[in-house]
Amino acid sequence: MTEEDVKEPWHKTWWGIVLIIIFWWVSIPYYIWKKTHWPLWAQIFATIVVVIVLLIPITSGQNATQVSQEQTTTSNDKPTEIKTLKAERDMYLDEKDKAFAKRDAALTERDKALTKLNETSSTLSKVQADLNSKIAAENQAQVEKAKTTFSDGVYLVGTDMPPGRYKGTPNSGKAYWQISSDANGDNIISNGIEAGNFYVQVSAGQYLKIQEAEISLTK
Repeated sequence: MTEEDVKEPWHKTWWGIVLIIIFWWVSIPYYIWKKTHWPLWAQIFATIVVVIVLLIPITSGQNATQVSQEQTTTSNDKPTEIKTLKAERDMYLDEKDKAFAKRDAALTERDKALTKLNETSSTLSKVQADLNSKIAAENQAQVEKAKTTFSDGVYLVGTDMPPGRYKGTPNSGKAYWQISSDANGDNIISNGIEAGNFYVQVSAGQYLKIQEAEISLTK
């Protein structure tokens, strides 16, 4: 027997073992079909198991790559999403600040209007008070004048009119006045026909008759 005949098979040499380790996914099916005497169904089942074992890392790697890509995409999208959210938040806060500023301005204008209204109301109250005072003074003057100013008629001095000195003014043309001691005018004390202003002095208990004139108490 020659040296070549006793040479070890390649799969038992060191380099054969290295090749088997590197290409185990090929060597295992090879051994299953070439070096074993298993039934056909066992060889098919073993081959399927080997194929499944080979596919698991590949599938897992693809899934891992897909997940990594999705994570990378998500990671890349997050800054943009965060920026968008921040921009929307800043826009909302800006709009809110503007709304508050408008509200404050409206409140300020309202307060100014209320202040002006109060000032106007106060002024109107003062004007009304002054007007009422003037009206009251005029009414009082009219009352006082009515008490000391007399026109045509017969008056009992001391009852119908106060005693004193009166100034007379004719209404038109000539005026007539008469002082008597009785209401009928039978006992005439003095009288006169006046074309202009005149003065009459009367005492309590006397009767004064006025025609076509108006007289006012002077003192």
